[in-house]
Amino acid sequence: MSLLLNAFLSLSLFFSSHAFHPLHVSVCEMKHVPEKEWLEVTIKIFADDFQDVLEERTGINTHLGLPDEHEKANELISDYLQEKIHIIINGQDRELKFVNKKVEDVATWCYLYVPDVKSINSIEISNAVMVHWFNDQVNVTHIDCNDKLKSTFFSKDRVKEQFVYK
Repeated sequence: MSLLLNAFLSLSLFFSSHAFHPLHVSVCEMKHVPEKEWLEVTIKIFADDFQDVLEERTGINTHLGLPDEHEKANELISDYLQEKIHIIINGQDRELKFVNKKVEDVATWCYLYVPDVKSINSIEISNAVMVHWFNDQVNVTHIDCNDKLKSTFFSKDRVKEQFVYK
């Protein structure tokens, strides 16, 4: 029960418009699109926290979403997310392809996909986004696959989970 309460509180704080947030959360949505043969991945992360993580890793202030945004901001985001999120589909390690990002208010939306995904019988997800930066980081993840919606969370102590579809 405390897990659900924690997730609810985290999501409530995440969607509020206050800049200060005592808990740290990202929301990741994955959707298999069989007619396009890909897995869409959308990640919503607090913009200020994400900016800090990218700057610490690279020494570059990316100025996400600002007119003077660094020219390599998308490349730095792509590199970070590809390092922190791993997806294995049907036993095969798959590479995330970065599409773009959008900064809105307090959130950075990142859009990615995994190409050539005709069907999913099993998917193993590792999501370690920002867990090294905040001890209380929670990464809520929703997977919409084969007309089934499954949800889980990842944290510093729990970064991997597998789902089997039959």
